[in-house]
Amino acid sequence: MQENGWFVAHVPGRGAISLAARSPAQVPVRGTMMVEFALMPGETGPLSLLSLEGRSAVETCLSLGFDGAGRLALLQRRGDAVHALSLDAAAECAAGGRMRVTWRWDLQRDESLLSLEALDAGSLRQRSAAAPLPVTRTEMTALAEARAPARLGPRLDFLALGDHLH
Repeated sequence: MQENGWFVAHVPGRGAISLAARSPAQVPVRGTMMVEFALMPGETGPLSLLSLEGRSAVETCLSLGFDGAGRLALLQRRGDAVHALSLDAAAECAAGGRMRVTWRWDLQRDESLLSLEALDAGSLRQRSAAAPLPVTRTEMTALAEARAPARLGPRLDFLALGDHLH
């Protein structure tokens, strides 16, 4: 049996889909989130792809989307700690088409990588940063099930989550 890999996905209209018979650790040391969606040519934001906000003993937030200027932004917050990545996607927004965003994090290596692939155009943009925050199994499951406190954007075609680096 594979030790790490994709374990759950969400497809609008079908809901959460289990991709493995196992569950990841409650706080995976590394992981990958992949989303696919399409933009109309010239489309400008803001456009939310997903968000997750929780208020318990520690306030948490995870959001991914486009601002009105064509920047793709990922924001992660846990208490006072913040991790943010953004990249210029104005050319991709102008061209439109099918897109894939991949975000991967590795707590042991203290690194994070945000990637945008314009699938029709064949372009790739990436941005890396240090100090990602953990994403828990509970948060990943809420995203895959599209249940509170998670919200998936209306343009999302696919979401997959794993405890590996893709």
